[in-house]
Amino acid sequence: MAKEKIAVVIIGGGLAGLMAAAAAVRQGARVTVVTSGPGTVAMGGGGVSFRELDAEQADLQAAVELFTDMMAAAGCRYQGEITASRLIPNALGGFRQVSLAPAAVWAAGVEDHQEVCIAGWRGWSGFNAQLTAELLNQTAANSGLRVTYRAAVLEPADWINGEFNALSIALQLNDAEQRKKLAALLRPLLKGSQLLLLPFLLGTTTGDQELEEFAAAVGCPVGEMAHMAPAASGLRIYGRLQKYLQRCGVEFRTAYPARLLHFRRNCCQAVVLDTPGRPCVVKADRFIVATGTINSHRLILESLSGRQEVAETVAVNECQQLLDRESRPVAGNLYAAGSLVAGGQGYNGNAFALLSGYKAGRAAAKGDEL
Repeated sequence: MAKEKIAVVIIGGGLAGLMAAAAAVRQGARVTVVTSGPGTVAMGGGGVSFRELDAEQADLQAAVELFTDMMAAAGCRYQGEITASRLIPNALGGFRQVSLAPAAVWAAGVEDHQEVCIAGWRGWSGFNAQLTAELLNQTAANSGLRVTYRAAVLEPADWINGEFNALSIALQLNDAEQRKKLAALLRPLLKGSQLLLLPFLLGTTTGDQELEEFAAAVGCPVGEMAHMAPAASGLRIYGRLQKYLQRCGVEFRTAYPARLLHFRRNCCQAVVLDTPGRPCVVKADRFIVATGTINSHRLILESLSGRQEVAETVAVNECQQLLDRESRPVAGNLYAAGSLVAGGQGYNGNAFALLSGYKAGRAAAKGDEL
């Protein structure tokens, strides 16, 4: 008789939670992700910086390899490496240093002697191509970067339905015919530019192949740059990663937040979801808390001795087990990952999410304890 798979429940659908799911399912676990929403990964552009992280620490290279392999299989390829970095421009006229980014974001990076065209729409309050170009030129000059930005302003298009904002445009550009229309408008405006930059709006579901076809239709490389959230790039990453994990056997229970973790004899027994009517109880062998620091639904730990709220930041041991105030594991089968864990803030937040999620997923699937 085949041995029954270990059941792992992950609470939180951000980058750390999804990474934990990937690591646990690769170890042969039966994985369920419970989340009220996609987490902060869907709000940003997906860049990863390893600044202030020890690039030689155990598991980091394995975590990055798993993540980049997953994203390639999901049709949203990442470029870069742990020990290198690239300056990526944003709509505010600044540059952010990243080590890994989706291919379309990576393409926006600064290269010497580059002529770059930034495109936008007239009357769009969320993004001003002319202002962004002026600010980037000033910042580049002050930083000694040999790159020139200029703006190309399009008139509002009649094919854009709904509100005239980035998300509305991105939803329209999920359609291949709409992307062809946009490419036809942009191509005459390039005037010998070596790169076309657009804000995050090239579709919320588009993949590598569609983006490469768009660049071919435009006639030059195309890069995406950060602007106001939500970012189509982040929605794209989350959606494709979720579908990939589902193909790998991960179950997703979405829309309802986790409310309670039930304990008995120092062992976590179940998570209770805040569903309408009767609460939904999900049992498992091991649990990973990856709810992040901006989660408005605070998780309660409930045992016979009473209740306590999970703190805004928590401590973990080398096995990623959640620790109490006396630095003891709250339960042998309870782990934590992501920005909830102390040390996961700042420039390297996504890198920390990848590393801690990977470690927690592996530890939970294998039953590692201290």
